[in-house]
Amino acid sequence: QPITITPSSEFARLGAGSPLRAEQLNPECKLKSILRTLRPSSVDITLGSAERDSEPPSDAELASNAGEEPSQIYEMRLSYTLKVEGDKPVEVTPSFPSLFNQLYDSPVDSQIWSLQDKNAKMITYGSSMHHASSTSLKKGDYTVSLLLRHPNRSTLEQIKDIPCEVSMKMPAPLSCNLYSELDKASTPTVKDDGRKPIEKKLLSKGSHQDIYVARPTDALPSWVAPGDVLQGALVLDKDKEAVSS
Repeated sequence: QPITITPSSEFARLGAGSPLRAEQLNPECKLKSILRTLRPSSVDITLGSAERDSEPPSDAELASNAGEEPSQIYEMRLSYTLKVEGDKPVEVTPSFPSLFNQLYDSPVDSQIWSLQDKNAKMITYGSSMHHASSTSLKKGDYTVSLLLRHPNRSTLEQIKDIPCEVSMKMPAPLSCNLYSELDKASTPTVKDDGRKPIEKKLLSKGSHQDIYVARPTDALPSWVAPGDVLQGALVLDKDKEAVSS
């Protein structure tokens, strides 16, 4: 299940239960990447080629009007500026979550994106159905380009502010302390009161354990910017990472 710590709350809560049998609880939470949202820096909508970019009429349209002409396809090209900072290369994965994993029910006819450097050299690309592999980028300026196509120009005009999400892997994971008491998680920077995180234990059948996830207190990478979101995972038994929340 998703766990969210907002900037003002300092912690999140979830419950772990063992309704069927005794289970080992040995939780761990680590944040491993940064999610950054980009908005288009430029948008260009044009009419496609009269020879190649046309959609033939359907059988129903031909039945009602034998002279129905093919409809022209419009294409929209969006550009997003990505700045990579820091002394070490960063593993980067662009995506478009609002359109991803939609094929036959997609709101657009087709889509493809590419990542280029400042010299317009293509580095990687992706589409609507398959997860792209991460790419290591050095410090510099990059451009993510998105191509969308649709027979209705108005539809493209109305989605021209579509966001691009970029996942950026941190050099080292940030750990979140896990507590069984709310007051400890809500004051994550306090260190000298004898507090202890949740330790390895056995949950007997039918028992329940509240888990309070405190925000990380270690320093963030220097290139993290306001608005970035930290992403990771909480596992209920760190000896068995498949057992997640």
